[in-house]
Amino acid sequence: MRKSHWIVVGLILALVLGAFAVACGEDDATTTTGGSETTAGGTETTAGGTETTAGAAKTLTIGVPIGLTGWISAQDIVAAEELRIAAALINEDGGITVGGQPYTIELVLEDTQSDFDGCAAAVNKLIFDNKVQYIVGANAMFNTVVSPICNQNKVLQSAAYSVLQPGEVDATTPYTFLTCNGFVGRSMASIASLKEYYPDAKNVAVVLVDDGGIPYMTPIVKNFLAAQDVTIAGDSIIGFANELQDFSPIGAKLNAIGEVDAVLHITGIISHVASLVKSYRELGNEEVPYVTALLANCGDIYNVAGGIAADGIFSNAATPGDPENPPMMAELIKRLQAKLGEDTAVYLEYANSLIVLVNAIEMAQSLDPTEIAAFWETEIDTIETLFGTGRMGGEQTHGIANHAVAHPMCMQMMKDGQQVAAGWVDIGQIP
Repeated sequence: MRKSHWIVVGLILALVLGAFAVACGEDDATTTTGGSETTAGGTETTAGGTETTAGAAKTLTIGVPIGLTGWISAQDIVAAEELRIAAALINEDGGITVGGQPYTIELVLEDTQSDFDGCAAAVNKLIFDNKVQYIVGANAMFNTVVSPICNQNKVLQSAAYSVLQPGEVDATTPYTFLTCNGFVGRSMASIASLKEYYPDAKNVAVVLVDDGGIPYMTPIVKNFLAAQDVTIAGDSIIGFANELQDFSPIGAKLNAIGEVDAVLHITGIISHVASLVKSYRELGNEEVPYVTALLANCGDIYNVAGGIAADGIFSNAATPGDPENPPMMAELIKRLQAKLGEDTAVYLEYANSLIVLVNAIEMAQSLDPTEIAAFWETEIDTIETLFGTGRMGGEQTHGIANHAVAHPMCMQMMKDGQQVAAGWVDIGQIP
């Protein structure tokens, strides 16, 4: 077995073990208010057998299908802790008020087990057993499972990601809103950042997870690249399997394209990026900038790939201590790293989707998912996110207007062997 594979496995195990305390001793269905029994969203909560008094805050229950076990747990266990901190911050600030009634946020997390069947089971349990009316998630390709179930049952969904497959975020999904930039917004930010540091970059190789979405993604990718005067090198996207461990064949495919100005890596996780950077640059491409539209710490990529990744690596990750981080983001990162360690990677997708969902509910002044969805689609142009003010859009990309949030994006890069902030990009609006 390749040495690089063992390094990647070690990194993933370190991430999981470092955050394992988050999950220890907790059930799959966990909440932010220990010991309280909560009914469906918007109804009263009992605590210790005593009913809440008139005028006291009620509980708004939000379900979260998330991968607490399996391959994506290396990221999602940290994301679960970010969610808990975000909910705590919302509640510490007074929660939200709808119709004059204050509400605190309570989360119910269900493990998707990092596969499609587990994801379907988690969502169904949240809707039919826990009676939730609002769902945050899922991430990666798992939204292809979550969105149809939510829409069939008129559950309002704040999706953290979309791979643009039919039935995810489109005209058939009125209850689903993409509340993070997703791969389109993040890729737009990545290319804009690349052009800032490499203004002559025009011929870019594109690589991503081949989960069936490449035919749907290709025209969208070509469109947003063209807006930056960039074309896909070789005119086709290179795909790889989520489960792939030896990335040398993919590195060879990238290398075979020939001279390129940069590589854009759109989807995947930290182990994918680090392994591919190493494989590709070892073939003599040390000077080619490698830009990821992933929430992967550049320092983690460097730790796996080594000195070959000391410069020209970009990602969408937030940088702790960046003075441009909005106050709530800065406080969330501070609490996260105080609990899990200062080297903990920061993702923020689920946390951002929670914040946007809660803000939309309060803006609509309703607890009815149908009323909220209709208001969101027709009346909300801008909405506050963890990253700053976001704008609604997405009609060209998703085939439905005002269902995709575009928010400012923080960029990060490796420079002289150091992970540093690379500035913020305001992508404006998802087309």
